[in-house]
Amino acid sequence: MNKYSIQYHSRTQVALAERYKQQIFPLPGWVFNFPVDGVKIYLFDSIKQIDDINLHTGLNIITALGANSLEEAKETSGSFVETTLNLVSFSTLTSCNPAKLVSTINITNKEAHPFRNYIYPFDEEEIIASLSVINEPTFRALFDAYTKNSHQQRTLRALSWLRKGIGEENTIDEFISYWVGLEVIKHILSGNGTEWDRVKDIFSNRLHFQNFNTIKTAGRNGLLHGFRELSNEFVREIGSYPEPIRKTLIFCIGSILGLEDSTILTIANKNPRRVSQNPWSVVEGELRNIPEDFDELVKNYPIIEAEKADKQFLIDKRGELSLTFSVTHHFHGPSSAKWEVKATELWGDKDAGIKHTDFKG
Repeated sequence: MNKYSIQYHSRTQVALAERYKQQIFPLPGWVFNFPVDGVKIYLFDSIKQIDDINLHTGLNIITALGANSLEEAKETSGSFVETTLNLVSFSTLTSCNPAKLVSTINITNKEAHPFRNYIYPFDEEEIIASLSVINEPTFRALFDAYTKNSHQQRTLRALSWLRKGIGEENTIDEFISYWVGLEVIKHILSGNGTEWDRVKDIFSNRLHFQNFNTIKTAGRNGLLHGFRELSNEFVREIGSYPEPIRKTLIFCIGSILGLEDSTILTIANKNPRRVSQNPWSVVEGELRNIPEDFDELVKNYPIIEAEKADKQFLIDKRGELSLTFSVTHHFHGPSSAKWEVKATELWGDKDAGIKHTDFKG
């Protein structure tokens, strides 16, 4: 059997250290072992240096394992990396993008070790968003509980659906993900009762939510099995479902893993975090001399493109991020069209993580 070391990257707001600590090398790293499978995991922050400061780009995960071939090593390590990211996402309630392969090393008993590096030059790397710093004791307790659990396969699938739901921006897709997670593990929790009794008990008596049967009927039968029309009214109704079902799924998973109630509630009470859109500008004005005929208009539809330059970042001693950049706007559209700018604004997500922005339009 050959030895391999394989590195992956996940784009996520999760970080091991605050921004100000990421400015000092070496960066902290955590080691974990999957004892039964002999796979070792090393987890650390991924950073990109811009303007002499380090900006967070996600998490790096390096695996060490034995395999008969490189392809087998990639397949096996990828599975354990995704398991780790599922646990990270559960612990922080923050989305983690699927792991991307970065490099492989075949560790030989010779001087030369075959090495392959994968480069993605067109990816936007830096994450301009507030970080979700992971609590190490909580995560280690979660990791140990998972590796010792007798229901790993079903729990892993439930964790995968939870992670998918956290990453969904569409409310319906988010709810479906959480509900499928409950479907996966309800049998583990049922004991001597009916299959939904324990889930309903957690929903109603531990978390003090109401109307589980209403959500179950509307969500499971009405939405998943298509017995209700997806009207605007039904969509608005579903909008109130993700939070109680997400918290119930978290509590069910935590209970199966044997976590303390206080730990489960700390996780369940977090607000979901997903990689937000980078800051964007909004240009308002007036268009003149555009074709009145729609078919003609769409042939060269008006659009404004932005060319940014002189982008500079600054992180203060408290880890607050500031951004300065200039933007040149270019108008494209019908040759006869004229446009006049009335206002230019900079917008951003509530979790953008930028303390100050100097926008020069």
